[in-house]
Amino acid sequence: MTLCDLLLALGEEQGANAVAELIGLFDAPLPTQSVVMATLADVALFLNKLSFGELDALAISGCAPLNVYGAVRWFRARVADLTVRFTAI
Repeated sequence: MTLCDLLLALGEEQGANAVAELIGLFDAPLPTQSVVMATLADVALFLNKLSFGELDALAISGCAPLNVYGAVRWFRARVADLTVRFTAI
């Protein structure tokens, strides 16, 4: 399950749109650092505001990956890694 799919399954359309925008930024030849950082911050915000109740409901519904909690943790870590890398540029 991709990050967009996960956010859409949780009803976070704005978060999925932020991920799509981030992907689109990397299609540009030279995306500006400030725009990439702002979009990464948006994605991180949506991931960090997910509640255990939302994750539980998704896990119980059967529409989530086997370990929805692990998926969210993994995506949070990857977004944090990207943020650190872009901050160092």
